[in-house]
Amino acid sequence: MGLPYKILIIFLFGVALNTAVAVQMDIFYAFTNGPANPCSGLTLGNNGLFYGATTNGGSGGVGTIYEASSNGTFNILSSFPNSPYGAMPNSDLTVGTDGNLYGITYSGGISNRGTIFAVATNGSLTTLALFQITNGANPRGAMLLGSNGQFYGTTSLGGVSNCGTIFSVTTNGILISLASFRTTNGANPEAALTLGLDGRFYGTTYAGGISNSGTIFAVSTNGTLTNLASFRTTNGANPEAAMTFGPDGRFYGTTYAGGISNSGTIFAVSTNGTLTNLASFRTTNGANPEAAMTFGPDGRFYGATYAGGISNSGTIFAVTTNGLLTNLVSFRTTNGANPQAVMILGSDGSFYGTTKAGGLARNGTIFRVTTNGLLTTVLSFVTANGSAPNGELVVGNDANLYGSTTSGGTNGTYGTIFKISSGGNFSTIFSFSGSNGSFPQSWMISGPDGNLYGSTFTGGTHGGYGTVYELTTNDVFTSLCSFANTNGASPFGGLTFGSDGAIYGATAYGGDLNVFSGLGGGTLFRLATNRVLSSLFIFSNIYSPNGELYLANDGSFYGTTEEANGANQGTVFNVTTNGVLTILATLEGYVDAGLTFGLDGNFYGTTQSGTIFKMTPAGQVTNFISFAGTNGGDVDSGLLLGPDGYLYGTTQSGGEGGGFSGYGTVYQASTNGILTTLFSFGYTNGADPFQSGVVLGPDGNLYGTTSKGGPGGGGTVFQIRTCPYIICQPLKQAVVIGSTATFNVIADGLSPYCYQWLENGTNLTDDGNILGSTTDTLTLTNISTFDIGNYSVVISNAFGTVTSSVASLQIIPNILMNSNNGGFQSNGFGFNISSSAGSTLIVESSTNLIDWLQIATLTNEAGSILFVDPATNQQSEFYRVYQP
Repeated sequence: MGLPYKILIIFLFGVALNTAVAVQMDIFYAFTNGPANPCSGLTLGNNGLFYGATTNGGSGGVGTIYEASSNGTFNILSSFPNSPYGAMPNSDLTVGTDGNLYGITYSGGISNRGTIFAVATNGSLTTLALFQITNGANPRGAMLLGSNGQFYGTTSLGGVSNCGTIFSVTTNGILISLASFRTTNGANPEAALTLGLDGRFYGTTYAGGISNSGTIFAVSTNGTLTNLASFRTTNGANPEAAMTFGPDGRFYGTTYAGGISNSGTIFAVSTNGTLTNLASFRTTNGANPEAAMTFGPDGRFYGATYAGGISNSGTIFAVTTNGLLTNLVSFRTTNGANPQAVMILGSDGSFYGTTKAGGLARNGTIFRVTTNGLLTTVLSFVTANGSAPNGELVVGNDANLYGSTTSGGTNGTYGTIFKISSGGNFSTIFSFSGSNGSFPQSWMISGPDGNLYGSTFTGGTHGGYGTVYELTTNDVFTSLCSFANTNGASPFGGLTFGSDGAIYGATAYGGDLNVFSGLGGGTLFRLATNRVLSSLFIFSNIYSPNGELYLANDGSFYGTTEEANGANQGTVFNVTTNGVLTILATLEGYVDAGLTFGLDGNFYGTTQSGTIFKMTPAGQVTNFISFAGTNGGDVDSGLLLGPDGYLYGTTQSGGEGGGFSGYGTVYQASTNGILTTLFSFGYTNGADPFQSGVVLGPDGNLYGTTSKGGPGGGGTVFQIRTCPYIICQPLKQAVVIGSTATFNVIADGLSPYCYQWLENGTNLTDDGNILGSTTDTLTLTNISTFDIGNYSVVISNAFGTVTSSVASLQIIPNILMNSNNGGFQSNGFGFNISSSAGSTLIVESSTNLIDWLQIATLTNEAGSILFVDPATNQQSEFYRVYQP
């Protein structure tokens, strides 16, 4: 019958792994620093869209590349992640022959001296070359594409004499320093090069030359440098902009200073160095031009000045080749300020450009201007979703988290209110506009009606001294009142509802005009249910109540002030609803937060210098924790009393590896003085949780905000996992009768934990063969069929409860498979198969141990003979049997 038959029996089962992890911090939302300060002009791409760069904003806070259309559609293509990859791109982009955009950054790179980069229209950013002083440093002017496909440019520093260089670079990043300036032939070129008809490049230097007021030069592609002319202040000084080739073969340009009013000039120069002063700026018609001029369709040159004009925010001008200067329009900050880059001519016959500042958010604009001076703001750079969240979060009645940002929003830099759902979905609910409030420094509270109430530090209808607002459960915003300085100014801490239904709070300034140079020492206020605002108490020598008020059982309030008597001393006070104030204690150090009432009947608070203090109701104060830098630093936020009786909070600075210069921490403190650092921020995951403590979320975890850092650079909303969560679930077990089974679970969160194991949903207790029913490991000994079932564990701490997944316990049948009493028979080869468990058995065969074929199913077999027909080709066959 051929080779003997072989039998293979296989059983598989899982093994639990034991690992340990620290308390985990998760970023729920990262605010992005919006692009700001476009120092570069616009570049028209091959697709008809405009491209430009901003020196600030983006995920790393050090600049972006953006895409915009003439109708204001805007998209951030790429952000510079951090300085090693380049920072602060401040010049125009150049379109390469491959359709990609090429540019330079002023700083960043290995030596922090700038980089050369390429960016595709899909946003893919590549660093091509690095400046390292010897080959140039800190380039300012845009690169020019040569006829050979290489780019040519200048650096303001570096080279042989550290006076700047001229370089060439290929699209694959081969950087060559062609020439170095040495002061006598010019120094510190800040402008792009211009290609002449003779194949040479023409440019200017900001300094150097005969009067150290700058020069005009020509350079060949092999680096031969020729000094053509020197400025002498009277005919101009310190040119910062590239020259423009004119129809008469001359080059036309501007100087930043010099001329009649030392506000800059317009000049023309021939290729042999003949320099002609065409016009001088006089401040009223513009001052300090930094951008190159553009030749218009009417034969005039069009340009912009950085300053001067009606609001000293810059102008747009036109000038003829014989020097007739016309001021077309003046910027007024609201429509832009400080244009610094060349304008380009659009297909519609209008000029398009950027301003470094001004506009809706004072972060700069993109504008359009016609040849007759009609100016239109195409886009204002804003951070629509807000940035820099500054206060604690609040849990609404809908179990969502609510908070505010101190800047950004669709109305500019006034701030926003946002909501984060339990699933982590972020939405901006409201953008402040100034008249209804701005710069919300404090956190919102949930009122007895389920609505949210908060205040803004500035804004309002009475001079910008702050407001109190209401946000309904369906996200309707209402400004309830505006402060007028005499009744308070700049509410800083949270609000508190009194037992009479009125809203009570504190303003950091206002009231007594003899303090803080007319801003006052602050007030305690009452906003009645009929929305009438009144002063409860006005501070003078003791001033700046910055924290929220704590409502005592007798209806009075406890609070703190930042200073007392002009010294670095905060105070703790009690005030009744009729305005009787009593100073309970004087503290060493400024106090910016309110008090927390502990389970032991004492008050707890923090000082800005980095301490946690305890105060008895009688006013006896003990400083029982001092931060040392590595475990935290400055403290501007209050404390949260956790359900476990511990105090929780954040420090603005300090942390692991950073000392007092660190980015802040989240900590736990016991009332007997034991401090535990739960998490140290590292900027990329958040930084500077200024005035933001932590709040207990509906899921039992702690939530807070950082005003800076994070993946977007504009701050974060973070979660500290205090509620227990399972990182290793119990695994199913399969064992033989009489052996031992072990179930294990690994949890994290905030210890200590309580464990309770269950079998089929019923609590287990240690008894007989059960051990560890209230630990992380459950052991069952001397297993029998009675132990077959589903096992799970409930893990709890003071913050919440979590239940593990179900792990089954199965009995491995004692399967016997042999040929005794079987062997060759007339109907095939016989196997004796039996199972002690009497379970269903599957029998399979294979000729290669890879492909298995089911040949039989046996049910409740205590023992029987299975006959199989041997392979027809007489080759070996393998058989296996298992319980499914």
